[in-house]
Amino acid sequence: MKEIIYTFNNRGCYLPDKSEAFEAENKIKLVIKPHEFELKVSETVLRKTSCEGYVIEASRNGEVFFYDYSNNLLAQIKATQKEFSEFRLSWKQSSICLSFGSLQTVDYYPDCDGEFDRWGTEWVTEYEVFFDTVNNHLSAD
Repeated sequence: MKEIIYTFNNRGCYLPDKSEAFEAENKIKLVIKPHEFELKVSETVLRKTSCEGYVIEASRNGEVFFYDYSNNLLAQIKATQKEFSEFRLSWKQSSICLSFGSLQTVDYYPDCDGEFDRWGTEWVTEYEVFFDTVNNHLSAD
C-alpha cells in the first residue's frame, strides 16, 4: 500500500498540497503528522493551530477509514459504486476533507488573451468525505 506523509507548513496547510493519483494502487495510506504551531508577535498570538495526528486509509472506490496517530479506529465510511483516479486532502482547524475527483482540461475561450492561456486544468470534485476532529464524526457529500 502506497503511503503519503503530510507535514504541517506554517502558512496554514499540510504539505504536499496537491492532488495525488491512485495509479495502480487500490488503497492509499495517508499519515497526517501531529503538530503544535503558534505565531506570536510581541507576546500577541496571531495564529495558533494544533493537530493530534491521524492515519487515513482511502480506497479507489471512496471507502475511508480514519485512525488516530496510535492506529485506533475513529470512524469509517463505506465504499461508493464509483471508482476515482485521484484525491486531495485539505485541512482546517476542526475538520479534514478528502476530495475524490480528477484534474480536467478546461477551455477558457473567449476569456483568454490568446492561445498561450486558452487551455488550463482545474480540479473537479465528484465525492467528498469530511472528518470532524472535535466529535470524531465522518460524513460524505
